[in-house]
Parts: sequence; structure tokens; C-alpha cells
Amino acid sequence: MVSLEDKFFHAIVPSEDLLLVQIIEEERKILYRILETNKIMCRNSILQKYYEDVSFSRRNYNGDTRVSLAKHISKHNKEDEDEYYVINKKTENAWQMYPFSHVALVLSSELLMENEKYLYGPRIPFEVQVEGDISLKYLEAVSFPVVKGLLPFFEETKYPLSTYLQALKTFGISDFQKLEMILDVLFRKEISVPLVNISTGNEYHDNIEYRRLIRNLKK
Repeated sequence: MVSLEDKFFHAIVPSEDLLLVQIIEEERKILYRILETNKIMCRNSILQKYYEDVSFSRRNYNGDTRVSLAKHISKHNKEDEDEYYVINKKTENAWQMYPFSHVALVLSSELLMENEKYLYGPRIPFEVQVEGDISLKYLEAVSFPVVKGLLPFFEETKYPLSTYLQALKTFGISDFQKLEMILDVLFRKEISVPLVNISTGNEYHDNIEYRRLIRNLKK
């Protein structure tokens, strides 16, 4: 189990107007690029390296030289001294919108020793903006927004596996496909950090019997 309360999170967020299969491939591409460069890059750095193949989220903009991170949900009411700049308090939440909803890189708070926190621009609740590219030497885990149908890979099962399989079948197996994609990328890039459930910090473990049931479901 990985304690997540004191960590920062940088979510892998694809473009908003893609088909499901395209979303998974977009996430794969973004994650590969981060692991290849060994850093989370700000917009300026991304444009310099990938100027012919780059797109940015239209949802928010934090400047060309900064990277946005999310704080853990347990950090509510613990805004920085620049609370004046926190906007959209009733409608947005960086924790809910990003790591709780997307695959994310889990980073040590020690990165603040190298990446200075930016205090003077607008941000949403639970968002932290830091200056410059973030080295992956601060990477401690990768988090996954685990749904009920994937719990047997992260938790001790309390119900028959058929219960979880039905949940996976009901909502489609795209969540399993995304999980497989993340595991494949980490394996190929030889990244040894744990993959964890964003809700609990519990680590991924293979479940051979459940995996067999999913394979049969896909036939």
C-alpha cells in the first residue's frame, strides 16, 4: 500500500473529442512521451520537442512555463497563502477532475525543492502550479481510477468473482483495456514503481483466475 495523502498528482488527460479506442491510444502516447523524456514538461518544452504533433487541453491554461498538479482530497481547507487566487470553488475540483478520473503520475512533494510553486495566478481548488519541467526522479507510483469491475486486481475480494465480472460486463471492458495498456507501458519502459488504486493506495496484483474470466468474456 502506498500512502497518497502527502503526494502530488499529474493526470494523463487525452483530448476531449476522441472515440474510446482513440482515448486509450492517446493516453498511451502521452505516457510514453513522459517516460521517454524522463520528465513532465511544461508547454514550452513540449512545443520545442513535439511541435509537429501536439495538442493541449482547452479546459484550462496555466501558462507556458508551468505544470499543474493536484493535491490529495484530504488536503481540503489547506490552501496556500494565495487563496485569493483560487477560482471556481463551487464548480471545479482538481482532485476529482484529474487523478480521481484519469491515470496519473504520483509524485513526491519533495519536487518543491526544485520546482518553485507559482503563487500569483488563478487556479482551481486542490490545484498546485509549479515552475518548469518536473523530473521523474520524484515519481513514486502510477495511480489508476479503479472501478468495481477491476477491484480483484487491487483489493481482497469480498464477493464472488462473478459479481465483479458482471460489473465489468455492464459498463464495458474498456477499463480493463486501459489497465492492460498502462501495465504494458510500464513493462516496456522498465518502470518499477507500483500501480495503485487512487482511492486506497492499494497496489496492483495479478489475479490469474479473474483474468481468465475476463478473457472468456472477450471471446
